[in-house]
Amino acid sequence: MNNIIIKTQNIVKNFESGNDTVRVLGGVDFELSKGEIVAVEGPSGSGKTTFLHIIGALERPTSGDVFLSGKDLRHQNDRDLSRMRNKTVGFVFQFHNLFSELSALENVMIPMLVSGIQKAKARDRAREILSNVGLSGRLSHHPSQLSGGEKQRVAIARAVANSPKVVLADEPTGNLDLNTARTVLDMFLNLARNDACGVVIVTHNTVVSSACDRTLRLKGGVLV
Repeated sequence: MNNIIIKTQNIVKNFESGNDTVRVLGGVDFELSKGEIVAVEGPSGSGKTTFLHIIGALERPTSGDVFLSGKDLRHQNDRDLSRMRNKTVGFVFQFHNLFSELSALENVMIPMLVSGIQKAKARDRAREILSNVGLSGRLSHHPSQLSGGEKQRVAIARAVANSPKVVLADEPTGNLDLNTARTVLDMFLNLARNDACGVVIVTHNTVVSSACDRTLRLKGGVLV
């Protein structure tokens, strides 16, 4: 299991809707290895985002087991889960979720400051990462001054700021043109190949899924 970053066993997730119980995930088994990039497909409402949230320790399953870097998440309290998310997992969302009042540089610094890295070191690393993604000329720009592709690259830079073991991306190319989407995809591929980072991408983009090591589909609450 040393090479396995994420492992789930029979994950079930139910939501209460009035007097009804809606089962979104109905027994999901999944493994992600170091350096592996996996695409997850499925129709809207199939539970793809819920699945990402559970394997990224943002949400707890109704039942089943989730192991992140060998640790059973059932036995972690909320504070422990928050610490694990900050140091182990990088999230990239479709709509970026950048802080509008902060510059690109400051947005990337945030997770490092939260983890206790000194401000000067966090600033230097944020500059380096943004330069690596072609945004050295946009350090002081706020999200409203950036294009969609630039905002997504800032979001990816923020996700990898703490050198996570896994990056989880929810429709990261959904609002991008083809050329920008390819640039973003190349960034994920480099993460997996060069940094041995496990990557899970929820996507409807066949160009993205065809470049991944595996493509899984959420159907009827299970991965196939």
